[in-house]
This record gives sequence, structure tokens and C-alpha cells, in this order.
Amino acid sequence: MTNEQSRLYVGVADFEQPTLLVLGKPDSLLWLSKQISARRAFALEREAGKSYASLQFLPTAGDGHLTRQGNAFEWQLSALESKQVAQQIKELAVSDCPAHAYLDPAFNEAEVQVIVSINEYDVSRIFG
Repeated sequence: MTNEQSRLYVGVADFEQPTLLVLGKPDSLLWLSKQISARRAFALEREAGKSYASLQFLPTAGDGHLTRQGNAFEWQLSALESKQVAQQIKELAVSDCPAHAYLDPAFNEAEVQVIVSINEYDVSRIFG
């Protein structure tokens, strides 16, 4: 696990609707954007805390889709989806103020909202 990867947090947040929330700082979000843009297979995982989740990113030649088994998520990203998601995360990473972006999987079997956030939430409070 890279240093940037270890500073990304992913979990299920209890918001108005079920939400898969990814939290990070600018450098870790830029790393995430680069991995998605390069279409690398990788995972974000945490072992502590009841709300933490794992999120695996997999490039696919077909249509993208997000699936879920418990707190384990798998997002297969099409080429177009990879480009769009990477750009959204990159723009968020250079934001000067707390912000978030809604990421929309092409097909969402997991039935969760996917949000990436920077400087909006305290990790221990949201995923504690």
C-alpha cells in the first residue's frame, strides 16, 4: 500500500440515503485520480471501525458498474467512466475549500450514492 493510498478512507456513511464515502487530502486524491485515469486495478481497504469498507477499482472493456457484498464494493469502470471520474477527483483535489463530488457509476447495483470528499468530515467521527 502506498503512502497516498493509506491516507484515503472509504466507508459507508449514514446519510439521508446509503452513501459510499471516500475521504482524502489533496495528495491522496491526486494519486487516486491518476490510478483511475491510468486504468489500474487497485483497492482501497480499511480493517478498523464498523463503518469502513473496501472499494476495488477494476478497468473493464464493457459497461461500468458498481456492485456490493456487505461492506465490500467493486467498481468496474469503462474507459469513458474512468476518464470522467478521474477528472472529477482531480478537480476536487485542487479545491481551496472543503468540497465533495458525486461520482455516478454507469450502472449502480450497489444502490448507494458515491461521494468523494476533501476537508469536510472528520474520519473518526464519520466512520468511528
